[in-house]
Amino acid sequence: MTQAITVIRGDGIGPEIMDATLHVLDAMNVGLSYEFADAGLVALEKHGQLLPAATMDSIRKNRIALKSR
Repeated sequence: MTQAITVIRGDGIGPEIMDATLHVLDAMNVGLSYEFADAGLVALEKHGQLLPAATMDSIRKNRIALKSR
């Protein structure tokens, strides 16, 4: 059974931390699939909002979010 989670890569060193985190989760083979969403400065640049509605919708749908800084 696969569990979808919302992944928010974050700003600054966040994307590097998230890459390492997802690498570990994949190696553990815990049955996760990832739905990537934006928040923070990346979201502000792309969508004009720090926390877009699409990100909140993804979190509500998956009920689990993993965010780096």
